[in-house]
Amino acid sequence: MPGGAAVAHPVSELQTSAPELVRQARRKGAVPLTRYGKTVAFLVSPETRRRQEDLEQAANRALWAIDIARGMHDLQRGDVTEWDEVYAGLERELAQP
Repeated sequence: MPGGAAVAHPVSELQTSAPELVRQARRKGAVPLTRYGKTVAFLVSPETRRRQEDLEQAANRALWAIDIARGMHDLQRGDVTEWDEVYAGLERELAQP
């Protein structure tokens, strides 16, 4: 986190200290919120959230590229499944309770 480690705060503190907790989140990047001593949520700054979204998008693009590379490799080896077989398998899975 940009401003150092944030101290956890009980969720009930939001009612009385929301403005201060928001300032802490902007300063530190994120403030953990707890209930009965366990972290249940984080109050995060817009910058931290944007970074998280950017990282998630980059990871998704990397996984997509890996999937395409594996598919191309399978195709080159002739390791393919006909669409009718895939469709039938999906129908069987969806029919299960």
